[in-house]
Amino acid sequence: MSKLASISAIVVGIVMAIAGVVTWVVVMNTLSDQRITVSEDASCLAGDDVNGPFSAYCQASVIDKHTQAITGGKTYAELGQDEGDTDRDDDRTDRGHAGILPRRPLAG
Repeated sequence: MSKLASISAIVVGIVMAIAGVVTWVVVMNTLSDQRITVSEDASCLAGDDVNGPFSAYCQASVIDKHTQAITGGKTYAELGQDEGDTDRDDDRTDRGHAGILPRRPLAG
């Protein structure tokens, strides 16, 4: 019984390692296709192409820093959550997020 468990654990480990490598390659190719460059004011990897998890993390960190500065420390989910604020879309648009989501659906 312990021999079967050992072999199963080895097979599962090999499958997981292969899945990890495949995932890394897919993410790397997808990020490279986007042609994103880490902002110059990033705390790490500034100016590098975003083509892997480390550069993606650095770019995400600088985006968070910029968002916090624009919104006075609020996250995107917190925008429009103030008491008495009934129009979330206007609050988000006022804070520079107009390009992220359309205000109204396109007429068909």
